[in-house]
Amino acid sequence: MLDATYYYVCPWANGGGMLHAKGCPVLDEKRERIFIGTLYTHLQAMAVAKLYLKDTTRCPFCTSQLSDAHDNRAVRH
Repeated sequence: MLDATYYYVCPWANGGGMLHAKGCPVLDEKRERIFIGTLYTHLQAMAVAKLYLKDTTRCPFCTSQLSDAHDNRAVRH
């Protein structure tokens, strides 16, 4: 069974944002962020994040650690 993770989007001034997972080393507690939910994969989190901010990108520090194999396993089951 997959473990769920808390995900956040930090909005940028230009209207976009960056997707972060809980525990990200660059996720600043003082910065504005939107809790988007407790989700199972970063692909699922990105789909939800884009509902909030269309031009959202993944954080290279925290979401790159979540492997695509993890997402592929979730899709197969």
